[in-house]
Amino acid sequence: TATNAAGEQAQIRGSPFTLLTDARTDPDSTTAEGDGIDETVGLRSGQLHNVTVTARGTNGPKILGGEGPLFRLTVEGDGVSLEQEVAQVDNSDGSYSFSYVPIGSHAWGDLAASQTRAKVRITYDVRDDDTQEVTAVPIGNRPDGWDVIIHPAKMSAPDSLYDLYTST
Repeated sequence: TATNAAGEQAQIRGSPFTLLTDARTDPDSTTAEGDGIDETVGLRSGQLHNVTVTARGTNGPKILGGEGPLFRLTVEGDGVSLEQEVAQVDNSDGSYSFSYVPIGSHAWGDLAASQTRAKVRITYDVRDDDTQEVTAVPIGNRPDGWDVIIHPAKMSAPDSLYDLYTST
């Protein structure tokens, strides 16, 4: 409903309307959070870790819809591998979930015996309208990504800061 010039309430024919905009994701305004990028506590080798990316336009409004394949999460480092490919889900609300299982120290699961430094990077593929070239741009003003430590697989006693901060 709307108020006309005479101050009367009237139903607007055809409403509500869907407005089409040329909103695009702004990699600098896009945010990421989750235990998979925790620089304080780090990651546990052989354990599932998660990251949620929220796509935002310039100055912060959420971008709702369908851009999931344009985001990429990579984990790099000497001796770092992934137990399986990074899983990605478009949550259809402007956010995208990533899940992965890092393996550190040139070893698998319980055999990982020492901490391994790793870099987690999240990028957004930007296509140039003129040339159609695609460039991977880091999100959230994090060109170098997140520096994380991959801790050994769970031992019987707390043997690291990870165990100290996450034990119940």
